[in-house]
Amino acid sequence: MNTKKLFAILLTFVFLFGAFSATITAQSDIKVLLNGEELAFDVSPQLVDGRTMVPMRRIFEALGAEINWDEDTQTVTATKGDTVVIMQVNSKIMLLDDKEIELDVAPFLVDGRTLVPARAVAEGLDADVFWDEITRIVTIESKEEAPQTTTPPTTPVPSSRPVRDPSRGALYGYGNDGIAELQYNARYGFEQILLPQSIFEEEEYVIDLMLSLDAEFIKEAIFSIWYEAADITVLNEFELLGIEEPEEDEEFFALLDEAIANWGLDSPIISVDIEDLGGDTLAIIINLKSTNWTLISEYIGIAYNENMGLRYFTLERSFNFFDDGDGLFMFCTITPERRSSIAAIENNRQAFINAIRVAMTQ
Repeated sequence: MNTKKLFAILLTFVFLFGAFSATITAQSDIKVLLNGEELAFDVSPQLVDGRTMVPMRRIFEALGAEINWDEDTQTVTATKGDTVVIMQVNSKIMLLDDKEIELDVAPFLVDGRTLVPARAVAEGLDADVFWDEITRIVTIESKEEAPQTTTPPTTPVPSSRPVRDPSRGALYGYGNDGIAELQYNARYGFEQILLPQSIFEEEEYVIDLMLSLDAEFIKEAIFSIWYEAADITVLNEFELLGIEEPEEDEEFFALLDEAIANWGLDSPIISVDIEDLGGDTLAIIINLKSTNWTLISEYIGIAYNENMGLRYFTLERSFNFFDDGDGLFMFCTITPERRSSIAAIENNRQAFINAIRVAMTQ
């Protein structure tokens, strides 16, 4: 890896924390963990302009603060020891011990609850906050309750921890295996976020590339996007584990490569081919390694014709697979606005290609 790779990683973080955030929030619930325990809310957390907003009373009280709500001015005053936090609905100014702090998103009302930015609240009450874009999990660690730890390691080690959210692991099929969780996060991030994001951000370029029939270049580009997804997964894990990143680029990239190898994040891509589907339709067909995980694809298709434009399709193991045992997978499409299921079909290359051919003529 080199400096160019680092620049690509940084651009990817801009994608994930920026324009695509509203779409992702709609696809998956946001969870908030405080010292490892999930917080329950009567109004769901929301992602607004890259900031996670949560009901004020629950987050303040969970962090050990006493609150006072002034209905007339719609102002909350939270007190914890000598620390006083004051926030007002529709105001971007938060007072922290009389010091003014400008918020990126002002508190607002939803169903009678005041939603406040989780990071600003937690950090104001001396807690550390981490955001995992792929899993949509906010992790808050209260410094006064955190156990004493030794100096963080400077080199990655194979993860032996259990999955951070056992219910999620059971739901999506990767059980209680921490390494499988990392692999799942990388696969989901690649298939559902980063690859479609890259395709539609550079739509005209992708169309020209498909028309060029340069299969080898297309294959290299898709593999590079996979490794960006793997890098993001590793960087998120480094942050959660407290692993410090070396200042030197060469050491930093070596650390990433070592973690990718240790955590089984080498590419799951089996093949990348260009198919002529007839009717002036071209498709890039990506075949990936099989897993037992739901919402993970075994085939991805990027298709184009003049009538339908550029489309992105996946063939994913569905939740119903475990219930019905019918072996059918979900044929889905992803656009910049949403993700939709189209039909249940057989899990094989020809059935997938046939489904794409039909979708590109409707």
